[in-house]
Amino acid sequence: MRHGTMKMEEYLNKMKNLSDNLTLVGSPISTFDLIKQTLTSLDSEYNPIVVQLADKENLKWVELQAQLLAFENILEQLKQSRQS
Repeated sequence: MRHGTMKMEEYLNKMKNLSDNLTLVGSPISTFDLIKQTLTSLDSEYNPIVVQLADKENLKWVELQAQLLAFENILEQLKQSRQS
């Protein structure tokens, strides 16, 4: 799955649901693998936060979500300021 044009919250929910569904059918993935796949599926505009988060040890899913949502907010603010 790719992030594409989805809002970050929707994208994160879809990734978590995919992970949960894999667990339900007997093919669970680790939180590490979920985080890795989530980060590698983001568009290039997210590269700064991807590099920062990829270096963190013991990154938790909740922390990843908070960081990505905050970064999306910053990106949206920058886009709005360029349009003004």
